[in-house]
Amino acid sequence: MIGCFSLLILAFFWLQLANDLWMLYLFAVVYGFGHGGHFTLISPLVAERFGIRSHGVLFRNRPICRHRWRCRRAILAGHLFDITGSYVGAFWICAAFGATALGLLGVAQAKDLF
Repeated sequence: MIGCFSLLILAFFWLQLANDLWMLYLFAVVYGFGHGGHFTLISPLVAERFGIRSHGVLFRNRPICRHRWRCRRAILAGHLFDITGSYVGAFWICAAFGATALGLLGVAQAKDLF
């Protein structure tokens, strides 16, 4: 998970610098590995943290929350574009959310060590 979130953050920072088509392709590859790896690892992580008994209930509710956030995210990105004329602010917000998730993951792992 740490590697996946690191790739996502790196991809959004890279997108800030992208000014050629090959840079956009590289963003898509790096982002794809990070995002795909995250979704592959989330199921075992939920099962490990909350147990198999709760796994079905948690996974039933997860897409509902995710889809609501996706709708709001698109509206926010469009609003930021209308205000600034650029998607840079939206990309920074995505990178900040990734960094927050990475930090929370680090805190969770640190608690397991002690």
